Amino acid sequence: MKSKNVKQFLSIICVCSFFISLPWTELAWGENKDADPPMLTFNNKEQFQIKNASVTANSNISFNGGSYYTYTSEGKLMNIVLPNGDMEEFKYDANGNLITRARNKFSNLNGRWSESGGTWTSVGEGKQGEATTENNVYYLNSQTGSDFVYEGDIKVVSKGAGALVFRANSNGTQGYAVNVDALLQVVRLWDMGSGKIIRDYPIPIGLGQSYHLKVVTKGSNIKVYLNDGSSPVMDVNDSAYASGQFGVNVYNGKVTFQNIHARESFSNLNGRWSEVGGTWTSVGEGKQGEATTENNVYYLNSQTGSDFVYEGDIKVVSKGAGALVFRANSNGTQGYAVNVDALLQVVRLWDMGSGKIIRDYPIPIGLGQSYHLKVVTKGSNIKVYLNDGSSPVMDVNDSAYASGQFGVNVYNGKVTFQNIHARESFSNLNGRWSEVGGTWTSVGEGKQGEATTENNVYYLNSQTGSDFVYEGDIKVVSKGAGALVFRANSNGTQGYAVNVDALLQVVRLWDMGSGKIIRDYPIPIGLGQLYHLKVVTKGSNIKVYLNDGSSPVMDVNDSAYASGQFGVNVYNGKAIFSGVIKSN
Repeated sequence: MKSKNVKQFLSIICVCSFFISLPWTELAWGENKDADPPMLTFNNKEQFQIKNASVTANSNISFNGGSYYTYTSEGKLMNIVLPNGDMEEFKYDANGNLITRARNKFSNLNGRWSESGGTWTSVGEGKQGEATTENNVYYLNSQTGSDFVYEGDIKVVSKGAGALVFRANSNGTQGYAVNVDALLQVVRLWDMGSGKIIRDYPIPIGLGQSYHLKVVTKGSNIKVYLNDGSSPVMDVNDSAYASGQFGVNVYNGKVTFQNIHARESFSNLNGRWSEVGGTWTSVGEGKQGEATTENNVYYLNSQTGSDFVYEGDIKVVSKGAGALVFRANSNGTQGYAVNVDALLQVVRLWDMGSGKIIRDYPIPIGLGQSYHLKVVTKGSNIKVYLNDGSSPVMDVNDSAYASGQFGVNVYNGKVTFQNIHARESFSNLNGRWSEVGGTWTSVGEGKQGEATTENNVYYLNSQTGSDFVYEGDIKVVSKGAGALVFRANSNGTQGYAVNVDALLQVVRLWDMGSGKIIRDYPIPIGLGQLYHLKVVTKGSNIKVYLNDGSSPVMDVNDSAYASGQFGVNVYNGKAIFSGVIKSN
């Protein structure tokens, strides 16, 4: 479907009566609040109620909890884009009966997707676009951004090129695109409006091979990184476009896209940001919030967590206080906040709902000085660390809130936030975690996965890598096996896994795609016992170490997968993972 014909086949269930400007989404859909919520029924048994939107002061308009609904001209639901960016897709038979309903997690962008030319289909690996000879086609999201980190995996299937699109208009006639081009054998950054080539980076681009591109923008500066490299392959300045939509592009061939993720550059949080009061602006140092006298204002992210590590740098610019917010609700009336307070000269942990002061740590707080706060939660226990200290300045127990959103807070002044990062406490991986089958829960020892008889289930992170050190502790709780997963795709149908197997009494390295056993290392594996696995990769070489041994128990060469996602796996039982760390 082409965006210029959008009115011919799209209808939104509500009457769109007004637009507002959101921190990340310049276009938001409103509803007729007086209308009765409709019911959608599939196959006479499955119903979905579309709730009316509500508008409150200093908050975003919610369209059924922030989701976007797209319909055909016949009124059939085509897809739902959920607040975290996942897409529920619906397909029907010739009689109009629902035959499939599937979730596509190829992106965390939470705006409405629109096709502009070409053919776009959902595939097991993500989203695939196809363009005829010498044509550019686009798949564009209504979410917009100015300064951000935008990244994804691109695989050219048949000739042509595939690109990340950013700061674009709604039909792809303006904006920037950076591609991997299998025809010209380059990574190319170009202006979609003028066609100007801004920069080429020559490199062999193979068909069927996945390439990870990352774009980091700050004002007119654009940096492009390739395959998780620590240094950019492009570092240029161009001021043609200051803000615009995100999306992907295909030229003259067929391309598959995975893990298309955007986030504001001051934070690794992948959800949608929402302002609750105050004035919030992007500045050279990060994100700045300003609150009037004796007011609390919030910048909240839709990403949630229970047990995690959450940290960031806070600088009070003019009087007042700045805080990390966690386990919060969507409007900042419940949750925890820990701040640096230049008025009271303390680090304070407080309950946003009751206003209760849980703990103060007196310390001089200077204006214009950066303070690093880190929060580590496990159940009711909350530890707060200051300025990278090895011991917490607070170690308390409070059970008011078990889970909730992340964010930042300003009270009574102006504060700048940088490097606001959250991750699950069992791992240092910074991407978004996704469950692929099974039951996954946070437990005291780490992350626990459970798989039914003879099933493989996965907990996969969107962070990718090619050459790395990847390690972790695995405890098989009840029969079965637990594995580290690496160089994988987003649904666990490709990649490598190395496990400790309490059924077969081996450490096994295997190909998740073909099921091929690459190498077994026989060793007694006991239930309830902790085993440390470490994987070191370099090109096709894979080394596996057990229990901090100085020599690998496996040293093999396999070239099936050159790059991909990280994660963990459980087969046929229950396993617990902790200390899952990726390093270079």
